Amino acid sequence: MMNSERLVKLLGGLLVGMGLLVPQAAEAQTPGRQIAVIDEQRILQDSAPGKRQLEAIDALQEQRRNQLKAMETEVLKLQEQLKSMGFSIADDERTRLQRQMEDKVIEAQRFKKDAEREVQSQIEDILRELEKLSKPVIEQVGRERGIELIFSRSAPGLIYVDPSMDITSDVITRLNAGGGAR
Repeated sequence: MMNSERLVKLLGGLLVGMGLLVPQAAEAQTPGRQIAVIDEQRILQDSAPGKRQLEAIDALQEQRRNQLKAMETEVLKLQEQLKSMGFSIADDERTRLQRQMEDKVIEAQRFKKDAEREVQSQIEDILRELEKLSKPVIEQVGRERGIELIFSRSAPGLIYVDPSMDITSDVITRLNAGGGAR
C-alpha cells in the first residue's frame, strides 16, 4: 500500500502537471482565427456603384419594355384591321394582312428573347465589375480587422483568405516528395 504522504505528493504532481497542460491544450484548440461574412446583395443594393449599375439596368429594361409594347400595339392594330374588314376584303389581301400580323408576332417574340438575353448579359457584366471593385475593399477590411476568412452570405464560396491560412503549398510539396497515397 501507498502511504498517504507519497499519495499526496503524487496527486499534487499530477495536478501541477495537468495545470500546465490544460492552458497549452486550450491554446491549441482555440487559435483565435477570425471569420466573417459579406452580403453581396446588400453591396449591390446599398453601395453607390451598385445603385448606379442597378439604375442602368432598370433604364435598359424600361426601354426594352416600351419597345416591346410598341410592337404589341402594332400587332393589335393589324388584328383590329382584319376584324373590322371582315369578309369585305379579297382573300389575297386578307392572307397578306394575316402574314404581316404573324411576322410582327414572331418579330416581337424574337425581340423579347433578345432583350431578355441582353439584360441578363448586362447584369452579369455589372456583377463582375462590382466584384472587381469590391474585392480589394473586402480584402483591405479583412486585413485591417485581422479577419482571415471571409465567406459570401449568399453563395457557398470563399471570398478572401489570409495567405497564411492556405496550406496548398505544403500539400503540393509533400505530394511531390512522394508523401501521397499510392
